[in-house]
Amino acid sequence: MSELGYNVWGAVAGAIGTVALIPTLIYWFLCHLPTAKLRVVEQALKEAEAHFDEVLKGGLIHDEDELHQFHSWLWSIQFRVDDLRIHVYNIWSWTEELAHWWKGLSNDMVVICKETNIFRGKLAKSSSRERRALAAGGYTAHLASWSASQAGIPHVELLPFSFTILCLFY
Repeated sequence: MSELGYNVWGAVAGAIGTVALIPTLIYWFLCHLPTAKLRVVEQALKEAEAHFDEVLKGGLIHDEDELHQFHSWLWSIQFRVDDLRIHVYNIWSWTEELAHWWKGLSNDMVVICKETNIFRGKLAKSSSRERRALAAGGYTAHLASWSASQAGIPHVELLPFSFTILCLFY
């Protein structure tokens, strides 16, 4: 009799496990379809472009070859994302979506995301190296006083000499 109880419990637990597994697999599958993956690729590209613009505005890339390399690399990624958009925006049904997934469009998107992350990593490494070199060269204090003058914040170097002396001895 007790053996029957274990068999019933095994069947119930197996059924509950199977029912719980199906929505998880469906969610995983839907997240890997091309239309869902395109959002991830576009977000990664947007962050890479923002970081590149920040580095350019900060003047952290001085070597022309390196700047050209980063610029052409970013353009290459943008062209590939544009090609992906052409495919994904022309998907009108589930069968087309599954066909593009089966052909490897989602895998291409994963490759582009990885390449975008490599781009961002190398850009961050280069900009960090340049920022440290500028700091070692004493440009940080100069930039701080310049930005303070632009914001209208009084800075010790910008105040008259007599006022600076009074502040030091006060």
